[in-house]
Amino acid sequence: MEDPVSEIPGIILSLTTTAPHIQRRTIDTYFTPRSSFDHPLCQVPPFTFPFKSRDIITAIYRWYKILSPVIHIHIDSVAFDVEHLTLYVSARQEFRFWFLPWLRIPAELVTVIGLEKRRVRPPVPGDSSDDEREHTDEDEEEEEEGRKVNGVDPERYYIISQKDLYQFEQWVGFFPLIGLGLRWLVLVTKWMASIVCLFGVIAITWFGRMLGGGYGWGVKEKDRAMERVLGVERRVIEKFRDG
Repeated sequence: MEDPVSEIPGIILSLTTTAPHIQRRTIDTYFTPRSSFDHPLCQVPPFTFPFKSRDIITAIYRWYKILSPVIHIHIDSVAFDVEHLTLYVSARQEFRFWFLPWLRIPAELVTVIGLEKRRVRPPVPGDSSDDEREHTDEDEEEEEEGRKVNGVDPERYYIISQKDLYQFEQWVGFFPLIGLGLRWLVLVTKWMASIVCLFGVIAITWFGRMLGGGYGWGVKEKDRAMERVLGVERRVIEKFRDG
């Protein structure tokens, strides 16, 4: 990639919505041989022996298309941390299992993509185009080592890692049949946890008021009550830490 921010949406669409040969070509073009992949349901560490980790990433995307031949995905935003060579992509997708075509599984995610700058191997004069030329093991080694070929070559960005981040209730929806029920169970549990936080604060604030002998429920009184409770907690921690 020369401009990651403008090019990454098209790359993501090629990975998720195109024919298998285009999908494979996209991965071979933009992913390094030792690239890694991290998803709530699968993970690929970086390695090159006995085969390249990029080959497993190709299989994952292929299986993704097999499970859902028709995928709708929309890129909401792209941010590029130039200093750390990291892309942050916010996206929405709609997944449908081929054997449950009536079941629509929407999901939102943030994809964190690690990049690396490498020199480009120029095409050999008279050779076939990059899209048609078969990549040999020698090509892979030159990509991996980032060697110069025929003098000074231009640098481009290549993907060395991909991490897909989902909210818990989002990725459990991918389980066939039970996914919808699991998603609602997680949502209800999170709502209940929020209510527990509310009642917990009320109880602790009341306890702090009792410690200070206060009876008001204004903002200042609540803050003082909370400070008393936090003071008790700090003393307990220090007591156990010191001995």
